[in-house]
Amino acid sequence: MREIKVRIETPLGYAPVLILRPRGHCGTALVYHGLGAGKEVQHKEMVWLAEAGFTAVCVDAPHHGERADGYLEMLTSAETANQHFLVMKLVSEAIQEIPAVVEYCVQQFPGNVCIVGISLGGFIAYGAPVVEPRIKASVPILGSPDWNPKVGHATAELQALMEHAPARFPEKFPPCAVFAANARRDIYVPPRASREFIQTLQNEYQACPERLQYLEYPDSEHMMREEDWNDLWQRVLFWFYRFLV
Repeated sequence: MREIKVRIETPLGYAPVLILRPRGHCGTALVYHGLGAGKEVQHKEMVWLAEAGFTAVCVDAPHHGERADGYLEMLTSAETANQHFLVMKLVSEAIQEIPAVVEYCVQQFPGNVCIVGISLGGFIAYGAPVVEPRIKASVPILGSPDWNPKVGHATAELQALMEHAPARFPEKFPPCAVFAANARRDIYVPPRASREFIQTLQNEYQACPERLQYLEYPDSEHMMREEDWNDLWQRVLFWFYRFLV
């Protein structure tokens, strides 16, 4: 496989991207990393995707990796009540970039496009079907479609942002094949919002119930057990094969 680095022009500027290009190609998988990480952190998972025949495209989320600009330091030092808003603002910015990233992929690589995101990336993957109908499959891992704060009340600023949360737009999801996975013991991104949203989506997927799946690992926390992580990624690859190839 070939490793390529490019910069994709988006509404927020140029996004640095790492691409693993397999010898054979059966589709493109966008990969989004967690909070405070960068595109290189998911290299192992990108290799798994590329070995399965998918061109893996991992983007530095806004303010991360090569795009570091002090935002994450500001987030860390902010008051707890404001940290959630800053994270959701970051998620919103990343979602806004998805159409530009998808456009690059469809111009450069044949076949369909899917997305998988982890933690922060899971929030982003939930937003992908809302803004980009060309996404054929989405796998949000350890994410949430709901931008409500876990504790306290939402400020007016956060309430305005929450109007764009994916949970507000269930009708936008089908026919995208959605497979959501969470960890039952996760205290950072509790699974309840995902679990309830997938139940809500069942009404939207009555014509194609096979395109909707939810999996919760009962013994894992936010940092999932290795055996659960490996099991999950086998399922991710199967999901992409099923709905992209």
